[in-house]
Amino acid sequence: MFQHIQKMLSSETAVIAETGDSWFNCQKLKLPKGCGYEFQMQYGSIGWSVGATLGYAQAVPEKRVLAFIGDGSFQVTAQDISTMLRNGQKTIIFLINNGGYTIEVEIHDGPYNVIKNWNYTGLVDAIHNGEGKCWTTKVRYEEELVEAIKTATSEKKDCLCFIEVIVHKDDTETIMLHGPSYSADMLLSHLNIRDDTLKINVLNCHTLLHLGANVGGKCQDCPLSGLNESIGSPLVNETMKVNSL
Repeated sequence: MFQHIQKMLSSETAVIAETGDSWFNCQKLKLPKGCGYEFQMQYGSIGWSVGATLGYAQAVPEKRVLAFIGDGSFQVTAQDISTMLRNGQKTIIFLINNGGYTIEVEIHDGPYNVIKNWNYTGLVDAIHNGEGKCWTTKVRYEEELVEAIKTATSEKKDCLCFIEVIVHKDDTETIMLHGPSYSADMLLSHLNIRDDTLKINVLNCHTLLHLGANVGGKCQDCPLSGLNESIGSPLVNETMKVNSL
């Protein structure tokens, strides 16, 4: 899919990458000079990209926004499509429909990661309600995607285009599966920690901080204490605010 997206990029476009698999895929894009790019992974808030797409397109109308949004994320903030249409925006939204929270499935699968499948194109058509310029389509095969992109960038270039891309639930960017373990290994290697107990403490402390734990006090047992300046990681450079492990 993204080899075709790459060909769409120019100084007159901007990419919005939703949290999750879309972010990992968009990271591989080679941006031409002047091409915008926005993502948000610090908090991992799903659904942020719909509102961000609305805001970016409104603030920089000379660029056509290409938004890559997962189905689970879209369900959180889908109503912003209404404001996009009301303001006559010409964004192209690629709705990646893999039937659930893929990033969560790969971390720890369970029935809670399966979501109700919506008729996404039907929903956008209903919101459109014949007012403004809007074009929707659903694709399952590469040749259909190519044709949809061609349409969105030619006769529908002045429309809000909504392209639902149906993919397998396990069609996932490989680095997403191993990213957390890579991060942990790099951290432990930097600290030269070999003791298993210390490894557990470091990773627990690192995880709690990453999740935003803020229960007061410093973690006295964590080897990260006092190493803030030497590590250089934004996760580590914050004060360790956990009572205990």
